[in-house]
Formats: sequence, structure tokens, C-alpha cells
Amino acid sequence: MVLNDNDKSQQPPTGESYPSSLLEKIKLITANLSGCQRVLDIGSGPGYFTGPLSHRRGIILAVGLDESWYRLEEFRITNFDLPAVMARAENIPFLDRSFDGLVASMVLHEIIQFDGESTLEMTLGEIARVLSLGGRALILDHLRPPQGNSILRMSREAREKLKFFAHAFKPREVYYKLIPPDMVEMKNEDIADFACKTAFFGTESEEEELQLSRSIFEKDSFVSSCVSKGLALVRWQTFNSIAQELSRNEITMEGGEPWEGDFLAVFQKKVI
Repeated sequence: MVLNDNDKSQQPPTGESYPSSLLEKIKLITANLSGCQRVLDIGSGPGYFTGPLSHRRGIILAVGLDESWYRLEEFRITNFDLPAVMARAENIPFLDRSFDGLVASMVLHEIIQFDGESTLEMTLGEIARVLSLGGRALILDHLRPPQGNSILRMSREAREKLKFFAHAFKPREVYYKLIPPDMVEMKNEDIADFACKTAFFGTESEEEELQLSRSIFEKDSFVSSCVSKGLALVRWQTFNSIAQELSRNEITMEGGEPWEGDFLAVFQKKVI
């Protein structure tokens, strides 16, 4: 596919009304795309990042890509005339070196769990292919927590949510130990998923989210996969404290060391 820079919308949303957690990601992304002009947003959904990126100084083209037609319908409603393409990330319908910036936010963990490791590898190859030499790929996703257990203090309501989570979570069995009157011991990987998934309880996304784990990527193996595709790591940053996530459900860590559950990896396309 050949792109027309004049397809850019004049009135996309700026992100000013977004929740603080999303605004944090928008700030991380825009700060690390300085100097980029043509940006592809993989797994764009309704365009939470594509819209604000289109207003970033210096960016002349921001394109959304998603495999879901209904998410792209939302994209076209909220982002007006910004270009959006329905396609899968392992088969991006653009020419080699079409972009000098690329964003993949919270999408790769879905690819590896729903479609397998080989599809993830194909996706990373496509990311490298459509980037120009020196172009940047920004990947935000969940980071596997440190091994071990932690002890949490939970309200009765939070313990009821935990009981539901342990029953409904599909990727693996969840074990926890109640320590009266209000403490619970859990594996760190289960804590990470529980803290994330409670936000989706009772929503349309609940069933899908309970099929996915956030405890997938380890830094060394993930970076190695990207490097093998011709992407050089230039920045690695972790964010989103598990303690803050737990506090939204009135849960506190009483034993164990808190960790940051998400990462931003900035890669640069190199010659291989």
C-alpha cells in the first residue's frame, strides 16, 4: 500500500480527557517519537494514540492498523479522516521502509497468547520491514513479575473479587492462601494478573481479558527476538507500579517487594 500524506485528519482528539494511566502512555510515546514524521500505530483500536500523535509537531502522517472492524469503526468516528487499515500485524500491507516511527502498545502479549510464538516472530519481522533505516519502534507491554510470593492485605470485597478471579482465569490455575483475618499470600504472577483484570469485571471485555495473562515477557528473551530482526535497543523503561494498581482495589502489599509491571522498549532499525 502507498500512503498519501494528505490523508491526515484536521480534528482528531487530543487525549486531554483520557484517564491518567492512558495519558502516561501517550506522554511516553510522544516523547520518544521526536523527529519522526510518518508513524504507524499497530493494534490501534479506537485510536487512543494515533489521534494525539497526529497533532504532534513534526508528524505529517499517523496511520492506525487493527484486525478488528468494530474497533476501526470507533477509530473512524473519533479520529475523523485519519487513515486506518484493517489488517493483521504479521502481514502489514505497506511497502518496505514506509514509516520512520511505529507504536505497538499492549498488543504483542495478545498476539503470542492467541496466535502463538511464530506469529509474534512474524510480527516483529514486519515491524522491522516497514521501518526506514534509523526509524524507531516503540513497544509498550506487560513485564513478567519477579518470581516468588507476596502477602497482601485485602478488604472483604477484594477477597470476593479474588475468589471470582481464581475461578474464572483461564491461562493457569490460581492458588492463594488466606491468612486470617485479612491477609492473602499469592504468587507474584497471579497478583499481577489479578490487579490488572479487576478493572474489566462486569464489562464487555471481561471474558476476553480473563483468557489473557500479563505475565509473558522477560526483558532478555524479548530484546533478543527484536535484535534478531534488525532492531537495536536504545531505551528500556519500566513503569506502572503494582502497588498503585493494587491500591485501586484497596489492597496493600504487606510482604514482598513491589515491582513495575509494564515496560517501554525503544528500538532503532539498523542494517543487518
